[in-house]
Amino acid sequence: MHEKNDILISRYLAGDLGPPELVAFEARLAAEPELAAELQQRKKELSFLRTEATLPDLEAQMAALASQHFQSVTEQDTGQEARTPVQGKVKEEQSKKEVKTAKIRTLGWKQWLPAAGIAAAVALVLLLWNPFSTAEPYRQFALHAPLNLTEKSDVAIGAATAAQRAFNAGDYAEAHTQLILYLQQNPDDNEARLAFGIAALETDRDAEARAIFTALANGSTAFKDDGQFYLALAYFKAGDARAKTELEKISVNNSDFGVRVEEMLQLVE
Repeated sequence: MHEKNDILISRYLAGDLGPPELVAFEARLAAEPELAAELQQRKKELSFLRTEATLPDLEAQMAALASQHFQSVTEQDTGQEARTPVQGKVKEEQSKKEVKTAKIRTLGWKQWLPAAGIAAAVALVLLLWNPFSTAEPYRQFALHAPLNLTEKSDVAIGAATAAQRAFNAGDYAEAHTQLILYLQQNPDDNEARLAFGIAALETDRDAEARAIFTALANGSTAFKDDGQFYLALAYFKAGDARAKTELEKISVNNSDFGVRVEEMLQLVE
């Protein structure tokens, strides 16, 4: 993605856009599916950091931020490596035990923030990372992958474009409407069916969402695990005890959902 877009997304998530910039950015989200998809991906990554990170992960990533994005003036002038106190601590800890490193997207702040803004940037990282976030539990686990319908075929391209744009921008009411139109002409598109279920879940059509997820979970397509996870998530959202039963059908070693399943089971047990 163009660096200016990367910076805009970072500032948007940090609440740093003024009213005119905010209006313009949200208009672009509605008109540019790729930008909306990138925003959803960034939100997904930040949500992962809130719920999955441990203290060693935080130290490692702050060291990475310091080395990748906030080089000191000395390093820039002499070309020599500058080591922060945090980096030194991480290096020492790594010699004692293996550090599990969480993934984090490069934010492009190196050019956005001057060296004097390092302290503010680190404070922002701590805010986003905060493992004691009081966010609604459901929202922490409802990390929806971007929808991609427009490259599949020319059939129902209008509805596909509208549904994809709305879904990736988080406008699930509009996505629900457009996905109905799309699925009328593409009833076997399981990615669209999953997105339709998610849109129903996000707009409190819980019974409809569970029916869609159950059908996917009981099927034999590549979206079987997705259906099973979202069926469990639907029960989890409702505080229904059946969430545990459905979660236990998914291995914690599942590459797509295992981490979230493990964390959710701790909350429902």
